[in-house]
Amino acid sequence: SESYEHKLYKLACDTYGNISVEAGKAALRVAAVYHNQGNYPAAKPWYEKGLEIQLAIDPQSRETAAALEKVGRCHAQNGELEAALDKFIRAKAIFERILEEGLSGNDAEKVRKANVNLAFEKHHIAHVYAMEGRGSEGLQYALESYEYLKTEKMEPSLVIYSMMVLVYVYYDMHMYDE
Repeated sequence: SESYEHKLYKLACDTYGNISVEAGKAALRVAAVYHNQGNYPAAKPWYEKGLEIQLAIDPQSRETAAALEKVGRCHAQNGELEAALDKFIRAKAIFERILEEGLSGNDAEKVRKANVNLAFEKHHIAHVYAMEGRGSEGLQYALESYEYLKTEKMEPSLVIYSMMVLVYVYYDMHMYDE
């Protein structure tokens, strides 16, 4: 699928332009192929390209927040924790704005999706804090993420991941009984 995703990216750029929703999505799909192979160094520039395109199109969109998260995850995997934290916090801010829009427009589905996305950003933030030895700063984020995700009808592995992040935070804080 690697060669086909590259072809689709080139086709999207040729058809819609280098700065287009289609090119951005295609760049993120190329990144995902490398990511799923465990080739994080190859995934990172494609995630960054997807983010660059999304920022040029709409810096406050859900797609931009998702691209920020993906680049943040690459930074975290490479041990670039402050850069990861920056991306996760920026994505969180976008999802908070989307949540406010949903609340003000009484759009229940938009509110639900924004809350799910916020829960993921919070557990990414908490995980970075724990990795940095600053678990106490991440505790509230980890708790909020876990409490929300366990009540949402989510795939169990996502709830378990959120629970694991909470464990990392507790461990960093030497709260072994928790």
